Amino acid sequence: MASLDEKRMALHNASIFDDNTVGPFRRMYDQFEAIKANKDVFCFVFNNEHASPPAQKGVAHMKGMIFFHGNQEIFVSYTIPRFPDLKRNDGYVINATRNAQHIFCCNIGKDALATISEHLWTAHPDIFFKNVPKEYLKIGKIQQIFDGFFREDFQKCMKYELTTRGNFPFTIYTRTHTDDEAKKYHASLWDELPKIYNQSFNVQTWYGKGDTKCTCCVKDGKSQVSNIQSTHVNGASWKRTQDHSKIGYGVKTNILSVCDLNHTVSF
Repeated sequence: MASLDEKRMALHNASIFDDNTVGPFRRMYDQFEAIKANKDVFCFVFNNEHASPPAQKGVAHMKGMIFFHGNQEIFVSYTIPRFPDLKRNDGYVINATRNAQHIFCCNIGKDALATISEHLWTAHPDIFFKNVPKEYLKIGKIQQIFDGFFREDFQKCMKYELTTRGNFPFTIYTRTHTDDEAKKYHASLWDELPKIYNQSFNVQTWYGKGDTKCTCCVKDGKSQVSNIQSTHVNGASWKRTQDHSKIGYGVKTNILSVCDLNHTVSF
């Protein structure tokens, strides 16, 4: 088996990742690689590539990691359609886009782990790597997730409020994972934001068919979700058909939303 240094060198020299190789995602993966064998560290690595048919491979959507040791947790949610592949020396699947991406990463105390477990229990990603010391099984929904049980009742928009160890508050919105065909006609999470915050949102995604994404939210003519050509961030200009980042911002107030799901039309 290749050593950690050999894996890092293979990842560093992997031309398929270009400049992304030296970015924060590589450093994040290095942390996972360094601690995954430590049985005292809580570790969840997840995406939405469920093994049941129809199989989805290579371009997972909901993606993230949770590391917890002692009293400090690292919670990561990201859009990069790569994830640690435990069977590869360089650590990643290959067939993934390498354009604009984003990573949301923060430190959260142990009291927030129960809240995050509710989020995962509802969204039902595939937990493809897990290491759970016994003392963590009593927290929130960790035991259910560890045993492979998730929420069964459909919830179209759950709200979870958290605060980082640096006192930065943020909100996670989650919907229940379901294969029910009837649920495809429900509004997406992006469509819920205008109603929740009473304002329109501009959303930059890689979904490039048409400008207006939501019809159920624009009946009053006031709130809508619209696609934009590029993010309005200094130094960034990411075309909607060339990236895999999902960023939305409110047009009235300073609300920034980052998402690990594509913005899709659901009806």
